[in-house]
Amino acid sequence: MRYLILVSLCVALSACSMITIPQTITQHQAQGQFIEALDEFSETNRVALLKQLQLEYPDGIWYTRAETIILYAQELENRKRQVENLREEKLELQQHQRHLEDGLSQLQAENQELSEKIEQLKSVLIDVEQRKQ
Repeated sequence: MRYLILVSLCVALSACSMITIPQTITQHQAQGQFIEALDEFSETNRVALLKQLQLEYPDGIWYTRAETIILYAQELENRKRQVENLREEKLELQQHQRHLEDGLSQLQAENQELSEKIEQLKSVLIDVEQRKQ
């Protein structure tokens, strides 16, 4: 009789371990973690909690939402790097443009001097031609 009660108790207890946590409780926990992770992301741009949420709830809707935010965060970082690279390139081009403009100014001044010398030589040539006659 004792064994029957003990076996019945063991069966009852093992059946309790087979009971799963209701899906709604798990979803509420996942939602709470998602909100916490989203708050951290909005304050610090860190996605560590979102990645942790993905590991803990790989089959839920919050996995997909976390994944979307992580992908957007990665894209945002890529674009920030692109913007920084373009700013650096712009500065280099502006410096090159200034250098070219300085060179152009020098060439224009030189051209002006040469034009004046040509005019002087023309007038000298005209004077020489007039004297020959």
